[in-house]
Amino acid sequence: GVPFAELVQAEVLQPFGLHDSFVHLPADAAGRVARRYGHGRIFNTEYGRRLGSPAAGMFATARDLVRLASIFVRGGLTPEGEQVLSGATILAMTTGQTEGLPVTDEMYAAFGLGWGIKGETLAHTTGDLVSARAFFEVGRSGCLLLGDPSTGISLAVLANRDLATGWTSAVPRWGRLANAIVAAVFAGVER
Repeated sequence: GVPFAELVQAEVLQPFGLHDSFVHLPADAAGRVARRYGHGRIFNTEYGRRLGSPAAGMFATARDLVRLASIFVRGGLTPEGEQVLSGATILAMTTGQTEGLPVTDEMYAAFGLGWGIKGETLAHTTGDLVSARAFFEVGRSGCLLLGDPSTGISLAVLANRDLATGWTSAVPRWGRLANAIVAAVFAGVER
């Protein structure tokens, strides 16, 4: 087999043009990472920053994350026009694959293959102005990555406070931010 970090680098990061994303944070990039607060403080240590598993420990810039979401929004095309994912793959990943199954987290209406799906949920983590087709993922450090094929918007919110602290849910910060961005983008535009 191939080590996880090598596989992600070769099959995702490199072809998608994600040059500032890492499974194992290199030592020369450590000074660019924000200190984490809450339960996941292990990621403040050198050991924690080298864990890199499929479940946690990925490091990326907002620019790379927006690029990633935009590839899904654009039907598998990079901003340079290179097709890196097929339409069938995009569809499977960004449409509900869990209909009829119990979803235990109210944040998700359904799950695609790798993304949460907003669906018709109101007062949602991603706001009320993105479409039901919006897909998203959250990180344990309080980050949000969102794409909406209907509006063409991709959004990355980087944070450093563990989700378990409740800082994102006590006040709907992500939803308010997403609503403000969608409203600003479409101000004066008929939809």
